[in-house]
Amino acid sequence: MLVILFATEGTWVARLLAWRGFVAIGLISYSAYLWHQPILSLARIRLIEPSQMQMVALIALTFGLAWVSWRFVEQPFRARNATGYKLARSWTFGATGFAMAGFVVWSSYWLLGSGIAAQSIKANPGIATYMAYEDYNRAFFNADCFLSKSRGDFARFDKEQCLKLATDRPNVLVMGNSYAAHLVTGLRTRFPGVNFLQAVASGCTGLLPLHGEQRCTDLFNYIYDEFLPRQQLDAIILSSLVQLEDIPSYPATVEALAERTRQGVLVVGPTFEFQPALYLVMANALRFSVARDAAQSAQAYLAPDRAKMDLLVAKALDGFAGVHYASVFKRFCRPDCPVFSTVGELFTFDTGHYTRSGALDVAESLRGDLTLMRIVSPQD
Repeated sequence: MLVILFATEGTWVARLLAWRGFVAIGLISYSAYLWHQPILSLARIRLIEPSQMQMVALIALTFGLAWVSWRFVEQPFRARNATGYKLARSWTFGATGFAMAGFVVWSSYWLLGSGIAAQSIKANPGIATYMAYEDYNRAFFNADCFLSKSRGDFARFDKEQCLKLATDRPNVLVMGNSYAAHLVTGLRTRFPGVNFLQAVASGCTGLLPLHGEQRCTDLFNYIYDEFLPRQQLDAIILSSLVQLEDIPSYPATVEALAERTRQGVLVVGPTFEFQPALYLVMANALRFSVARDAAQSAQAYLAPDRAKMDLLVAKALDGFAGVHYASVFKRFCRPDCPVFSTVGELFTFDTGHYTRSGALDVAESLRGDLTLMRIVSPQD
């Protein structure tokens, strides 16, 4: 409505809409609408998850076929009174029939290939193993202490279990969103001599000022306003998925947290993420290459903004006393980011959450930080 309102003659909107490129897109838009669904649907059946380059090629194919449809189907029927209409109509029906037959043959080939691919997935243990990650067991997130969307509000958070203090071991609070939850079991396994408390929730970052889903803000309001003022913890580990707008929140957050600890705050930086999920990348790649090449090709699916975010978080925390920063990128991406954990399991089970063994590897990488903070001894 606004475009129509402002597209009066002589305005920049009118000049923009009169540009040949936009006019051409408008002419073939209906044909593109008709073609895009079967093309993209068949591609997803065949390729599991098309890459960015494949999507560009599919979009180009859609517009190419749309132009052919517009030129040789739409145009002749709109020119009924023009000279040679009957000849054009006959040619159009013939060309359309030929094109449809070609599309049926092409579709059949793809669907047959998809059936063969489905059988190869069942027959290929490697591909079947990757596809099983779609239903990865997340029990190690310790759901009793993780407020997720499905779990409900703050009233269901078990304070006695999740925030229970020990008298014979260092007490370390792990806080943040699901990117803290996937670390807890790994930390407890690697460092049994430390009591790891857990305050994690999806729906916000835990950074000050708090904002996000109520279950999450309610939890961290309790942590900041009631729990921490009454305790003197040995350390706090903060880990969250953050975006660019969250970076300015780090200084105030770590200052507030450091005041409530004896040994300081450890911030675990952003993890490397694969888009789409790593198991889809590997399953698709393995169909066309060996496992080693599939792992190498997975690097092309890394989310580019996460490495930049790592540098920005590190810069925001630079110079703060009692604050330690653990860059996952610097420790694991040298230069390629790992696809497998040290025991051969995929490192992440979706775009960026660690598998159980991936979390163990990351926890082990924090040993030096926790030793420096005097939470664990070099002998542990």
